[in-house]
Amino acid sequence: MRSQSRKGDRGVGDLRSSHRAFDLMKFRLTYEGELKAAGNHSRRVNEKWSIRKALAPQLEELWKVHPALKGIGLCVERPLRMDPQGERRVAFKPRSEVAWEIKVPIIRGDRRFVPLVRNSLNLVCGLDILFMRKDQPGELILKGGDIDNRLKTLFDALSVPDAQDIRPGDIPRDPQAHHSVQPPHDAPLFLCLLESDSLITAVNVTTDRLLTAPNASPSTVHLVIEVSVAATEITELNIGFIGD
Repeated sequence: MRSQSRKGDRGVGDLRSSHRAFDLMKFRLTYEGELKAAGNHSRRVNEKWSIRKALAPQLEELWKVHPALKGIGLCVERPLRMDPQGERRVAFKPRSEVAWEIKVPIIRGDRRFVPLVRNSLNLVCGLDILFMRKDQPGELILKGGDIDNRLKTLFDALSVPDAQDIRPGDIPRDPQAHHSVQPPHDAPLFLCLLESDSLITAVNVTTDRLLTAPNASPSTVHLVIEVSVAATEITELNIGFIGD
């Protein structure tokens, strides 16, 4: 009881160059809860925040366990100078320094966000989504909203929010910082998958029926999102992802 739909099959060349992307790492995220369609009359800000908060602990675990995200494998040789005999002297960039560079926060209002897939790391990603919902398999326009607009809500929730989508209480912050335009350096970091949904290069969606209680909301979904991270250019900041 499955149907497949492919959309957004944008080549990496549309984003960066005509060069082939280098496949790096894969992992899966899961989400179970409400997923409503975005539209002209609703930005679904609250719903997006609910999804972000549900996914954040999974991303926190990924940052803790993945070697590259801890800076392992990112300590590259750097030439310092040539000595009189023509031998190259090299030094290694400290792991802690590299680990910090891949986690530089993006500021939105007075909050700090850390996306994994971001422009500064020359990373893009593809998504393969098992989309289970309370409707007949294969039907794309249903009681819970059409698939495309529900995916739009999801993609926004996977990304660093716009400043207009940040509201008091969305994420923790320093209680002394509420009058500050910029967040303090030790303000909590909120982890997201994407800097922007423009970094999604391909999407594959497989729909199936979600079996829940008869009175469950028609907007209820269970998603399994396989993320395939790729680099448009190998750099010293993303080379450690290779081989995962």
